[in-house]
Amino acid sequence: MTKLILSWDSESFTSADKKLLWRLIEDMVIDGVKTGHIADSIVSPRGVSLSSVIRLFVKDKCRKGAVCFMDKKFYDVGNTVVAAVKNMLSPKGHIDLLTIHPDISTWALREVANICRDAGTIALLTTALTDFTPEEYFRRFNQTPAQRAVQVATLALTCGISGIVCSGHELEALSQAKLLPDILTVVPGVRLVESDSGGQRRVVSPFEAALGGADYVVVGTPIFYSKTPYETAVAYRRNLETSIPH
Repeated sequence: MTKLILSWDSESFTSADKKLLWRLIEDMVIDGVKTGHIADSIVSPRGVSLSSVIRLFVKDKCRKGAVCFMDKKFYDVGNTVVAAVKNMLSPKGHIDLLTIHPDISTWALREVANICRDAGTIALLTTALTDFTPEEYFRRFNQTPAQRAVQVATLALTCGISGIVCSGHELEALSQAKLLPDILTVVPGVRLVESDSGGQRRVVSPFEAALGGADYVVVGTPIFYSKTPYETAVAYRRNLETSIPH
């Protein structure tokens, strides 16, 4: 069954935020939380990042099994990426999913795969960002987002990495290349209403992503900018569950 992850787009974590997050996880409306660059840049007077605060809250205060997704997209020379991943995953057990840029050396990708495996973390390689149209991406990189997804998924499996991040538009190409379900897929750019895309260009609904074989869908802005975030999250969950055969 496809799982729903909430991308934490807020720059705060107030008592009201904690109540909302706790309720969403405890009521099984969402299955986990994603934090990343924005949350990392916000540091408390004690020197603890917002990402760390949220991760600890999810793991320590919410139901067992809630997923913590750290969207770092590590990209640098191999030694630097390997050191950063080791540091990020210490202590073990607080990060379930971690993104890595695919355009680093093969030995570094294999080392990252080993580090993540030992820490109980799933490494994910990133592909074409969801604010690209297929036409613009092809003009820039001389390949389509679908071709990029297949290329990166093949690389990931070769290096022992379990998953990729891609839009729902690329799932069909992955299936045709016989890479599903071997490669785990995390799908951002998920919206209930396509016209409310918020700058995203390759958008699918939760239902469409699940039907295409996504393991996780990630939603942030539509929930955070809703006047009723809990109810909006429930609407995403219900749409996702319509893909389940009855």
